[in-house]
Amino acid sequence: MSGTILRTEQIPAAGEIQLSEANFFFLLSATIAIDVSFQSDGSSYGATQVTGGYVKGKIAPWRRATIRGTAGTTVLFFYGDEDLREDITDFRQQIATIAGIVAITSSPAATVVDRVAVTRATATQGALFAANLSRRRIKVYSDSANPGSCYARVAGGANNIAELQPGVSEPFDAIYALDVRNDTGGTCTFYILEET
Repeated sequence: MSGTILRTEQIPAAGEIQLSEANFFFLLSATIAIDVSFQSDGSSYGATQVTGGYVKGKIAPWRRATIRGTAGTTVLFFYGDEDLREDITDFRQQIATIAGIVAITSSPAATVVDRVAVTRATATQGALFAANLSRRRIKVYSDSANPGSCYARVAGGANNIAELQPGVSEPFDAIYALDVRNDTGGTCTFYILEET
């Protein structure tokens, strides 16, 4: 039977917590860095000075596990038995625990900037829009009078990532910079609306 339990433990004065046989451990957080070791068949393995995001899983269970650290340290972790197909060791940062109901919404932009039109002569590549860390969204409109499709590329890149057809707008939810490549045989014009 598989199953893990979310546990909150405080390291006692002795400086360690002893855990029984299991095969899965996931450290969500520790208020002070801790050491975790697993003992099995005469061998020992684990991690030192971790505060969260450490995952250990084995196909065959370890005999016992030990959490060592400063007395009074609060440790939040999942522990138990899972059906695993392979041994795993992983570090996962940015761990968050959520209780209750969560609603996710897309925040509206506070400002909109109508950028100066970008033109590209045939057989050229250049900046379509620059990187902007405060950008929420950007929309690029390819003028309907353009002689054909141009292509958006990562800034300085050689591979096309989006086709900009005449008379069509293309949205980008991005803070990165993009270039445009024009091989149409004529000049292409693009209008850019940036939301921050």
